[in-house]
Amino acid sequence: MAGVAGRSGAKRKPTALKVLAGNPGKRALPENEPDLPRSAWSAPDYLDGDALVEWDRIVPILTACKVLTDGDLQTVIAYCLTVGEMAATARAGDPIRAVTFSHFRSLASELGLTPASRARVQTIQSKEDSDAAFFD
Repeated sequence: MAGVAGRSGAKRKPTALKVLAGNPGKRALPENEPDLPRSAWSAPDYLDGDALVEWDRIVPILTACKVLTDGDLQTVIAYCLTVGEMAATARAGDPIRAVTFSHFRSLASELGLTPASRARVQTIQSKEDSDAAFFD
């Protein structure tokens, strides 16, 4: 069999996404995954035009959904740069290259921004909300 043991096959889904999806496989969840910090972000100075507009649109949404951690910063930047590149290409009247669109789809899916990726995730209440609901 080709590949490297433990690295072949489909990408592993992060535990947080498994929890949000209700752990559909009902397998034991790993307990040793790193819990990355969540900081408030400001747009990097090299984002401009449509990339900056997309940053201003998407970061508050993903922050409110508690999806972003500090480890996701470069993925969000790459996503915004790709959106900016696609907009500039479309404005110039040129066709969007397949590789650019593929990058966009991949990054959007990683961030849970496509209908298919959102369909796999269910929102959960915070611990405080669920504890308070216990007494209702």
